Amino acid sequence: MPGFVRQRGTVLLFMLLVSLSYASCKLGGNSGLDEATNLNQSAGADVDEIEKIIQENKGKEIDITRALDAEDYETAKKEMNDVISAIDRGLERGQSAAEKFDKASKLDIDPTIKEYLSYRAQSVNKAVEAFKELRKGIVAFRDAAGSKDKAVSEKAKNDVQQASQTFDSLISEAQRLEDKADDIARRNPDKEVFMVFGGERYRESMKKYDIPANLKLQFALSQDEVFQLMNSAKVYWSSSRFDTFAMPLTEALAMGKIVVKPEHPCYDHISSAHSFAGNERNWFELVNMAVSSPRRFSQENRDYAFETFSASIMKEGYRQFYSDWLK
Repeated sequence: MPGFVRQRGTVLLFMLLVSLSYASCKLGGNSGLDEATNLNQSAGADVDEIEKIIQENKGKEIDITRALDAEDYETAKKEMNDVISAIDRGLERGQSAAEKFDKASKLDIDPTIKEYLSYRAQSVNKAVEAFKELRKGIVAFRDAAGSKDKAVSEKAKNDVQQASQTFDSLISEAQRLEDKADDIARRNPDKEVFMVFGGERYRESMKKYDIPANLKLQFALSQDEVFQLMNSAKVYWSSSRFDTFAMPLTEALAMGKIVVKPEHPCYDHISSAHSFAGNERNWFELVNMAVSSPRRFSQENRDYAFETFSASIMKEGYRQFYSDWLK
């Protein structure tokens, strides 16, 4: 396969090669790691859905306030019902994510990753508790909206205040637990990470960042140097949000590397047994799981690359594509 440095030209090669001493792996078996990775990815999908729900309901608070100011209690209650429904959907996803993180943390995997996943599970559970309290407050507020009974209004006010205080306390605890998980994810002194750039011009711009001691920056490597580096690594991590064919990823597969890639449709063709998709919310756990695998390389990834991207298959694929396109 052609060298990816030439393919990229002046484009920044925002990729990471991760290597570590294989003797430091403490996983029990492949099945535990694979199941943990699948659970983590599924939990990440739950979190993504929660983010969508939040975005869809961003303007609800303003809409409710406007309706209440106009004493349009029917509209206000309808808007609050929509928010309650959104919270219920989010709670369902949150509980699902927490259960998956918890289940993954109890598998036969590296103790550090177990601790990380346990904190993630605890953090999500606290957030679920927080939003249950928030839901109580919104329900109390909705039920009292428009009421002329002072006692009802006063009780609702107290209920909302209590729910708000409890919500803030639980969210703070959830964040504290999440910070613990993030701290674990960022502490990998036994792993060496190489970040490769496509030119010397990036050297100066990287000086403004606090680079961890185990992160090595490489600039303008030759084709041979790139492949030597890749061959010494166990995991190839590409965090580019978009690509065309993603030649470096196919080369990594062909070399038997475990691959961590972005979850974007443009990377769907990179779909072997040990290629895992993620995003900025779960990069750390995916890479940690990958480097903790007892596998030194993935024969499945090699076979997939040569079966899927061989010269004859690629040539036939292009021929068929253009034949269909020209009809």
